[in-house]
Amino acid sequence: MLSVALSLFIAANVSGELASIAQAPGQPSRVVVVDIATGNVRDIGPGTNDGAPVWSPDGAWLAFDTDHASGRGVYIVRADGSEGRFVSNAFPMNAEPAWSPDGKRLAYAAGEEQLDRIVVRTIDAGRESVWGTEGVALRLPVWLPDPRMVA
Repeated sequence: MLSVALSLFIAANVSGELASIAQAPGQPSRVVVVDIATGNVRDIGPGTNDGAPVWSPDGAWLAFDTDHASGRGVYIVRADGSEGRFVSNAFPMNAEPAWSPDGKRLAYAAGEEQLDRIVVRTIDAGRESVWGTEGVALRLPVWLPDPRMVA
């Protein structure tokens, strides 16, 4: 039986699962997935102060930020808990991931000591591109749902 004192964030996928941040008293937050039909809960993240999870457009992957040895990183994992890994990055602080509508890229806030620019990572190729300029703090990336909406 899972004893959760606090559930901070909930996101559902099309397979009938909810992703949430769970936190027991005195423990770091962790990402869990709840099967809506059965109520079964499984830990998904490293559990090292995990941040808000976001589903990939196809509902197969979760992305969220969490603490690791060299700072704060973006972690991606399949909904069943397999294939979990940190996305390598050029900055020690990385958070607030957002999947592109096609699921091929992740945008996230990044920086040296604070989050002040947006990085876009192509998942398959493993390439990072920094979007933005010094002096303007950029955070909380949100993709346009349909690229055809841009003139």
